Amino acid sequence: MKKILYTALILFATTSMVVAQTETIENVTKHEFSVSAFGGLQSLQYDAKNGSVSSSFGGGGGIGYFFNFNSKWSIGTGVDFSYYASSYEIAKFDGQYEERNVATFDYTVTGYEESQSALMLEIPVLARFSLGLGAAQKNAMQFTAGVKVGFPMSANFTASAAGHKTNSAKLEYEDVTYDFDDLFAPNAPKKVAEYKGDFDASMAIQALVEIGYRMPIGEKMGLSIGGYFTYGLNDMQKTKDGELITYSTTNQDLTSNPPTCTYNGSILHTKDASSIRPMGFGLKMRFSFGL
Repeated sequence: MKKILYTALILFATTSMVVAQTETIENVTKHEFSVSAFGGLQSLQYDAKNGSVSSSFGGGGGIGYFFNFNSKWSIGTGVDFSYYASSYEIAKFDGQYEERNVATFDYTVTGYEESQSALMLEIPVLARFSLGLGAAQKNAMQFTAGVKVGFPMSANFTASAAGHKTNSAKLEYEDVTYDFDDLFAPNAPKKVAEYKGDFDASMAIQALVEIGYRMPIGEKMGLSIGGYFTYGLNDMQKTKDGELITYSTTNQDLTSNPPTCTYNGSILHTKDASSIRPMGFGLKMRFSFGL
């Protein structure tokens, strides 16, 4: 009789554990959709030979999907729109522009400033681990890592300079260098008005890590708040031999027809900048719901 009772108790306990485990697995929402918003320091990081580069604030948002294998492990993807911004400034620099078969111009620029921004459409591929908290383990710490591929929707710059001065020009057909202080006195620096344009940017691949605290706000809904960090793995710079400043002449007589100077490029188009990579870290809020 005792053996039968013990056997019945063991079977009951085992059955209860299996049922409890089955309920835990079945109660996990397999298909999870989300809407998110994020913001913080989001910049275009790059190396500059001279001058200084500063990061700026940005942000974005998107929609996501996770497939939950169980209460701990998930994989996901989605679509995000992210805004990145940076700025560049240099107190003074000397440059040179060669107009093919005509002349080579030397110039000096002071107080040059430029701001850049890019709007990216990003597709992430993610893996997530959730650690339940509390007696009922309804709250959770979530750790997410993966990569995302970004496609530039727009890439713009705005620039200006406190002063521009042409120092000399060497005419190729004469092999003579003319001093602009002698030709066009007074040859004082002239202010460069603000000008805008686009810069070429290629696809970006970024590594991503996130940590968040998720709280249930309904039977199949939740709200998570946490932080994120992303960093570009490849160089986005598409044009490296462009000119920030160009000159043109109507003929080879500088005294009667002074050259025209035009600002038409970004520092990101030149050899003075390299290795452009998006980088971001800040806070992220995510609302999720299951089906």
